[in-house]
Amino acid sequence: MSQSANADRFTGLADIYAKHRPAYPAEIVAALCARAEAAGGPRVAIDIGCGTGIATLGLAQGLPDWQVIACEPNADMLEKARATCAGQANIVFMPNGAEALPGEDAGVGLVLAAQALHWFDMPAFFAEAARVLAPGGIIAILYNNRQTAVSAVLSEVESYLEDNDESYSRDYRARDTQALLAAQDDFEQVERVRSVWLKPTSSDDLVNYFMSRSMMQPLVEKVGLAKLRQRIGDIADQHARSGNIDLPFATELDMATRKATA
Repeated sequence: MSQSANADRFTGLADIYAKHRPAYPAEIVAALCARAEAAGGPRVAIDIGCGTGIATLGLAQGLPDWQVIACEPNADMLEKARATCAGQANIVFMPNGAEALPGEDAGVGLVLAAQALHWFDMPAFFAEAARVLAPGGIIAILYNNRQTAVSAVLSEVESYLEDNDESYSRDYRARDTQALLAAQDDFEQVERVRSVWLKPTSSDDLVNYFMSRSMMQPLVEKVGLAKLRQRIGDIADQHARSGNIDLPFATELDMATRKATA
């Protein structure tokens, strides 16, 4: 399914998403910007599936001499991205989906998909990225991945959600992005940069973090919003220490280079 076909899933979630989704570690953003600069291509970047602009802002600040094109097909999310990035003059906003990237052939130096690849028609996206990227340009896939396997509170919440909706899976977006990039004929020099870190989180923040996810809507309809929030909050309270929970994340940035054309 295409990104545009999935766009409505996030309608009404922009505010809670912007407030409760974590930013990306500074060292990861720096690594992305350094590789883009070193490529020496056109100083144009596309942040596709930009959501509320969490990655967009860091990218634009890290590449101040570049034009950053922030693309998001959901109108609510795109409007929030404008607010998130207000005052950052090197960003333009467009409603494109991943399967129809803006830009001329070989006119872009970086294509970034942050927290979004799982919503794309991937063959179409990779073909479009290859089209717009100049030879030597960079494609980057970025995720903040919660580390459920090493977190008792995350494991308990996920088990509760799976028990109450047979269509829900904690692994819905799990995929080997390094292998995906390596399998693309148009790309080479695959590299991963990884950062493991803890996010201090209150019980209420944990509830809202989960509720910012589009995958929760079927559960809201089955369980009820109030009951769902209450149960996740109760689980969080059982694991909180001095009012906080340290949520483990692994931020993974996978990058590859556009091969030279024949």
